[in-house]
Amino acid sequence: MADIPGEFPPWQTVYWYYRQWVKDGTWDNINRLLIANNRMMEDKEWQPTTAIIDSQTTKNTSTST
Repeated sequence: MADIPGEFPPWQTVYWYYRQWVKDGTWDNINRLLIANNRMMEDKEWQPTTAIIDSQTTKNTSTST
């Protein structure tokens, strides 16, 4: 846990706030707002209108090892 910059509080304090923010949805809200802000700075709509989902299929048999 020594990767936290020196100007931050002790890692236990940082972790406590992080866990609270995950539980109450604050972390998701921050992420969503940062994405929306970035999209608007790129002259895009704040929310994507479409999504592309890509998947890969791997063949498998019951005797594969």
